[in-house]
Amino acid sequence: MREVFEFRIEAEAARLLFRPDEGRIEAGARVVAIAASDPRFARVGALAPGALRGWTVRRTFTDAERAAAEIFHLEIRRRFGPSGGACGTAYDAARACPLCGAGRRQIGTLVLRHVPDAPIAQTFAGEIVVSAALAERLVAGRFTGFEMKPVARRAPDYRGPLRLESVPSGRRLLDRARALGIAPHSYEFMLWSQIGERCDLARAAWEEASRERPTIEDSRFRQIVPTSRPVEVHASTRFGVSPFDLDEEGRHRCDRGHALGLRALSPIAIERDSHDGSDLVATRRFAGWPEPTPLILLSPRLADALRTTAGKGCTTVPGADVHPAHSTGASV
Repeated sequence: MREVFEFRIEAEAARLLFRPDEGRIEAGARVVAIAASDPRFARVGALAPGALRGWTVRRTFTDAERAAAEIFHLEIRRRFGPSGGACGTAYDAARACPLCGAGRRQIGTLVLRHVPDAPIAQTFAGEIVVSAALAERLVAGRFTGFEMKPVARRAPDYRGPLRLESVPSGRRLLDRARALGIAPHSYEFMLWSQIGERCDLARAAWEEASRERPTIEDSRFRQIVPTSRPVEVHASTRFGVSPFDLDEEGRHRCDRGHALGLRALSPIAIERDSHDGSDLVATRRFAGWPEPTPLILLSPRLADALRTTAGKGCTTVPGADVHPAHSTGASV
């Protein structure tokens, strides 16, 4: 495996380490790619706070390394929002962790405002959506560990007519008008409802009517929902904020052990005994913040299929070794 890190460094700070002809300038930052073995790598981490604006890592593997891998980490490039929770998707949060939200369970159809026109995409809350064409190929391939569910979208933005009696804020507005002797829907009511707190109630009534507009199943997309037994991430997998910040203070980890960190800094390793053999599995513990989500891992067969059918929509990164069982100690 070969790792190359791409750093975005504030242009003035970059002059301390890199020649003017190295990398490229984007939005006031110099973008440079170096290997961890480069003597300047550690010096990048020692730059003044704020000088390092961002980073990514590209890992390349030999054909032999890919052939030997038992698991692959699915990294979906197209991320989007708003997520299902902001669009009316129903969830059961009775067992959710109050600190990080882990354990929240989707109980209704995934409702989204829009979905990118891509073979595979993922909301910021971790919901995975694939095109109908890709869904058909995955079903035909008889892959295991997940099911396909419908995706719905809200009807176009609500433009009226607004029936105040049909929403809570509208009913409160009508009650206040009647208490003052103002006839609902009269010209006097129209003027009165546009002032101060009444205007806020009228605006809230429109928002409530918009949220309650019907959903329409979108036949162009399907949601992938893992059904396999969650796997345990092995303790050898490193998590943190960056190669220079392992988050020793735990800013992006849940005190109850559900969230492992902001992002994985190394290839994912799992415990062999926790894998039920499915083609797609999700990890029991999560990564990311403030909405941590499980990592998605694939069998070699499914990884090959996605590389062929999903194009540039995702990457499948070989995992590290699959280890014997090792207790991690967190539960949801």
